[in-house]
Amino acid sequence: MADIADIAAERQEIEEARMFAAREKARKKGQSREDCEDCGELIPEERRMAVEACTQCIHCARSADQRRARYV
Repeated sequence: MADIADIAAERQEIEEARMFAAREKARKKGQSREDCEDCGELIPEERRMAVEACTQCIHCARSADQRRARYV
């Protein structure tokens, strides 16, 4: 029987795999998204130019990083 930590780790792995797959798909196209895949807000051109094939605005990317850090 899995405990809460096991379930959380499994969910994190699934979410990371989904994010990596989306980023890889964007990289193959060679373009960044114009809108954030999480919140839908416009990603500033400076960020799109600085981060190749970015898919999230800076706010959502930071939030995702913080969520991942809590599970490590």
